[in-house]
Amino acid sequence: MAKNKLGYDFKSLYPNHKVLSSSQFLLYEEDPQQFYMEYVLEARREASKAMIIGSIFSALHEDRKYNFREELLKIKAPKRIGDLFDEAIKKFPIVPAEIALKCKVGKWTLRATLDGFLEDYSTIIENKTGQVDWTQERADFSEQITFQAFVHWKKYGMLPKQIILNWVSTSPRSTQQIITFKTSRSVRAMKVFEQRVDRVIENIEVENFTEKFYY
Repeated sequence: MAKNKLGYDFKSLYPNHKVLSSSQFLLYEEDPQQFYMEYVLEARREASKAMIIGSIFSALHEDRKYNFREELLKIKAPKRIGDLFDEAIKKFPIVPAEIALKCKVGKWTLRATLDGFLEDYSTIIENKTGQVDWTQERADFSEQITFQAFVHWKKYGMLPKQIILNWVSTSPRSTQQIITFKTSRSVRAMKVFEQRVDRVIENIEVENFTEKFYY
């Protein structure tokens, strides 16, 4: 089933299939009860305006003909956001976008949706928008990026050669339109993360949605 421009086809994920996205995985670790509410009962929280704006930019990055201004108008985003996106997207090279990278962990599948992916160069591209500053430290410790790197490591048996994070600042006070960070993950970090993956899967399989972790 095709993915909506501004969201996932949730039917392809848990609990319909043994497939976990990065959002599902990280939410389960943070709050199993909220995970149950959102993904088992399908009582999902309404997306914030900032999240929708980010989704609109992702859709534009995937399809340069996408009518992003119409979507921004629907959520009453400031006109300057549309102007910002119009200028910023010209600086992004056209690459394979919105790539669903998957790996197997036992009977389960982990799915990382990449804003951009250059498979021949083992390069992951992540684009962010928003007013909260992205820094090198934040990129280095991003759990979403760690998840993406792990899926690459499991699928290809090697770490990504490059992980690039582009931040498009939507703050009216910003003096820089796009800030780019390069980050990486170590094999040691992947092995530690693998233990977390195993633990999450074990807990979901026993339907533990009350305690943070079941041992």
